[in-house]
Amino acid sequence: MYQLALVATLLPFAALGAYVGLTRVFLGGLTLFVASSLFCSLSLSLPMLIAARLLQGLGAAGVMSVSVALMKAISPPDRFGRALGLSTFVVGGAFMLGPLVAWLILSFSGWPWLFAVNVPFGGLTLFVALRVLPALAPVAHSVDWSGAVLNVLAFGAMLLGVGEIAHDGSAYFAAGSMLLASLCGGVLVRRSMGQQAAILPVDLFAHRLFALSAITAFLSFIAQGLAFVSLPFLLGTKFGRGQFELGLLMSSWPAAVAVVSPISGRLADRRNAGLLGCAGLAALFAGLISLAMLPPNAGDLSIGMRLSICGMGFGIFLPPNLKALMDSVPRERSGSANGVTALARLFGQAIGAALVALSLRVGGAQGGVLALLMGAAAVGAACGVSALRLAERN
Repeated sequence: MYQLALVATLLPFAALGAYVGLTRVFLGGLTLFVASSLFCSLSLSLPMLIAARLLQGLGAAGVMSVSVALMKAISPPDRFGRALGLSTFVVGGAFMLGPLVAWLILSFSGWPWLFAVNVPFGGLTLFVALRVLPALAPVAHSVDWSGAVLNVLAFGAMLLGVGEIAHDGSAYFAAGSMLLASLCGGVLVRRSMGQQAAILPVDLFAHRLFALSAITAFLSFIAQGLAFVSLPFLLGTKFGRGQFELGLLMSSWPAAVAVVSPISGRLADRRNAGLLGCAGLAALFAGLISLAMLPPNAGDLSIGMRLSICGMGFGIFLPPNLKALMDSVPRERSGSANGVTALARLFGQAIGAALVALSLRVGGAQGGVLALLMGAAAVGAACGVSALRLAERN
């Protein structure tokens, strides 16, 4: 329910940010996320936990839908890339420490503390945000509420259908979900044509650099989803690594992202996004191919180095691509661009995870290798799209 609520409401929250102000949506989403984390930790039954997780997804959507646009609004134009690099550094560090913190929590206490730990950190973040974030004026005069409902139905049904297909569930349910998603999505696209404050910002894709950057991001996050979900299966079954070893090895990827991204962010303020994107994606491609070709007797150092190459490539690619995407649209449309960026990330990762399930079902013992090769193919396609931006002005 968390992922469903998050993906389905990203674009409506982005539109709401343009209507009431980015800061208000960010603070409201953060408040809801902290409160629902507390509710999750206090849940006494599965239905209560599901309801709390749904609220937590809504809170996360409020934060993610406007965070980059908010960063752009408060950053000097010539330092926006640097700000994105620092943000990616923080995210990479959190992903690196997250599994270790979770393992420590579960070693000494129960699962409710996995949610309760969000409360003090989220409360501190909310306290700081209330003191330092400026009150930004709205830039839209209305919200297309009918479009928001269509958006929730379209993306929610699509995610349910993809999940049902990935887990070999009911064919009738999957077909019905995809049909509903297609119908609502078609109406939503038609309704969004020509609208200035559309929930689905179709008009932004008329900007060539925006369209190319969004497609590149979507393909790269499909590859990340394929790798992150398949690698624990591959390393656990084929190479016999335990849970703790898996956590330490997998942390090599986000650690490399955290190290490289501040440098890449600085370069993004001065260099062409297509060039930096191609360089990062080429490294990611090489890393995924090397992981797919791991010898049966590969040691931890060999595996960690390959994962680090993937992380370095992703860290080189991410800040410049995000900066190009946000800079390619008018400043007053930053919220809509932010929503598309977050949706490309989450939906790409969801499709990647679904493809892993398919590859494991089709490939059997070699399913993990097949998933990595599919990820490499997605990265290769992303690199080709990124190369089309080489002629674009930074």
